[in-house]
Amino acid sequence: DAELGHAFAVPFEYVIGKRDIPIIPLFTNVYVPPLPTPKRCAALGKAIAGIIKGRKERVALIASGGMSHFPGTSKYLTPEFDFDRWLVAQFEAGNTDALLNMTGTQLDEVGNTEMLNWATMFGAIGPEEGELIDYIPTWHHGLSMMRFLPHRARKTASTKGIEQYGGFKFKNQGFQFYKHPPAEAYGLNRLLFEVRHSADLRDRIIKNLDTVAKEYELSPQQRAASEELINVGKGGLVSEHVGPLVEAGAHPLQALMSLHVIFSMSHRAPAREARIAD
Repeated sequence: DAELGHAFAVPFEYVIGKRDIPIIPLFTNVYVPPLPTPKRCAALGKAIAGIIKGRKERVALIASGGMSHFPGTSKYLTPEFDFDRWLVAQFEAGNTDALLNMTGTQLDEVGNTEMLNWATMFGAIGPEEGELIDYIPTWHHGLSMMRFLPHRARKTASTKGIEQYGGFKFKNQGFQFYKHPPAEAYGLNRLLFEVRHSADLRDRIIKNLDTVAKEYELSPQQRAASEELINVGKGGLVSEHVGPLVEAGAHPLQALMSLHVIFSMSHRAPAREARIAD
C-alpha cells in the first residue's frame, strides 16, 4: 500500500478530477543510480502498449515529471530552460529520439531525469507529433504540458535555427548531481528517511540530537549537518538548509524532502496548539 506523492496527486487533481476511472500507477526510479536508460523505459512502454491493444477500454497514458529540475542541489535555482525549450521543439516535431538517444548521465546534467517517465510514454505511443499546451519557467524548474493525440490534424513544427540541446554543452563525466550515496552515509540517509514518517523521531532530534546521532552512528560531520533538521524550522528557504547534509553524504532529494516535512510540521504546530487552547 504505497503512498502516492505529488507526481500522481497533481494529474489526479487537474486531469482526472472526480471521474471514476480505473488507474494503474507506475513508478520509475529517476533519482538514484543506476537509472534505467530512456530506451529501456521506451521498451517498457512498448510492452504496455501491447497489453493495452488487447483490452476493450480506451486508455490514456499520462507521463508526469520534469522538466529541468535540480531539487536539493547547488543547481536548484538555475534550471536549464533553453534545453527544455529545445526538447519541447523536438517533441512537437515528433522527434522522440531526441530524448530516447540520451544517457542517464546527460539527463542528470540538465536536470531532466524525470523525463524517463516521458520515455516510457513515447515507447507506447511511438513518434507522435506533440502539441505544446504551455511551458512555464519558474524560479526553480521548468513546467511543461503537452498532449499527443492520435489522428489529430498535423502541424509539423520546425526545429530549424534551434541550437542543439539549446546550446548546452555536456561534460559526459558521469552523474554530476544525483549520485548514489556512499556506504558510510547509510546511517544519515536512514535517519532522513525515517524522520519523514516519525513525529517521535522529529521530537527526539530537537530534544537531544546527540543521542539520535549515536543511535544512527553518525560521523561528526554528519551529526553537525543534522543540525539543519532543527534549523529549518526557524525560517528561511528550505533549500538553504540542504547543502551541509548533501556534503555529509545525504542524497539531495532525500535531504530536501525530509527538510520539507519538518518545515511544514513546525509551522502546523502553533496552529494546532492554538486550537487546543481554544
